[in-house]
Amino acid sequence: GFEHGGWAVPGNDEVMSRVMGAGMAQGSALLLGRRTYESFYGFWPHQTVNPFTDVLNSVHKYVASTTLTEPLPWSNSTLLAGDAAEAVAGLREQPGQDLAILGSGELIRSLMQRNLMTGIVFGESPRWHDGRLWFSDCGAQEVIAVDLSGAGEVVARVPTTIPFCLDWLPDGRLLIVSGPEGVLLRREPDGSLVTHADLTLVSDRAWNEIVVDGRGNIYVNGAGFDLMAGEQPAPGMIALVTPDGSATGSAWMPKAPSGTATCRTGAAFVSARVARLETIELDRGCFACMLGGSDGRTLFMMAAEWRGPANMFDGSRTGRVLSTPAPAPVVGRP
Repeated sequence: GFEHGGWAVPGNDEVMSRVMGAGMAQGSALLLGRRTYESFYGFWPHQTVNPFTDVLNSVHKYVASTTLTEPLPWSNSTLLAGDAAEAVAGLREQPGQDLAILGSGELIRSLMQRNLMTGIVFGESPRWHDGRLWFSDCGAQEVIAVDLSGAGEVVARVPTTIPFCLDWLPDGRLLIVSGPEGVLLRREPDGSLVTHADLTLVSDRAWNEIVVDGRGNIYVNGAGFDLMAGEQPAPGMIALVTPDGSATGSAWMPKAPSGTATCRTGAAFVSARVARLETIELDRGCFACMLGGSDGRTLFMMAAEWRGPANMFDGSRTGRVLSTPAPAPVVGRP
């Protein structure tokens, strides 16, 4: 990444170094990732005629790393213990100096990820709706809504397990796919769950993702095989449920569908496997994601430790809702 000395080197001179050094000496502590820390330590302590040397030697340096151990070799260095985001949040709550980050691109990206909610069994089907992120916790058999402050609410408890997915009718009533039972449920204003459509009339296989278009048509897909039973992947299916609740037919997909969406106008239906556009490093598996937030530019991720299908509901609550800024806003539905 620094084959030619970095972007600042061509414009650097004695005056620039003196001004930048004076600015850095005004009291900010440094926050560094491991690679930046090791790179700086291998160079700056040995420079004798650069104003940065005294500043970097004397400033307090907090280092985020899972591989380094105390004591760190550079003076005034402290290794952050535990989760870096939680440690940095603790530093920010303390009075005194600001924190400045130099380099440390991976650390910056990890800090931009936020734990919106923890203690989930296995989160799926995230949907941004009415200012909150809604999702299904398949292990707890709950529909949960959480706002951007992290305040969560159990909106509904459902008599099923994985998969059950969510969307809304145009009148605002919540729909829940009770996948193993092949039933599309509707939540009434009093909180009760009633049958909206019987999907077993289309197929006796488990159903999964759902999306409602602008006309009130409901599309539900299914994998065509039983993951929990260890069956091999097989062609998937898509059912159309019309506004009167009738499941009118099924189209078969050559591969198991993995996501369901409509375009901006709500007139087209898309169901496709995931394509990699950008990689975000997490410390556990990510099983679903959704763009949302007030401007549609927050990526919400449902993450959990993966121990295989047989151990998905072993009682451990390793699931989290993570969020990070996205480079482009949401379009279409959901």
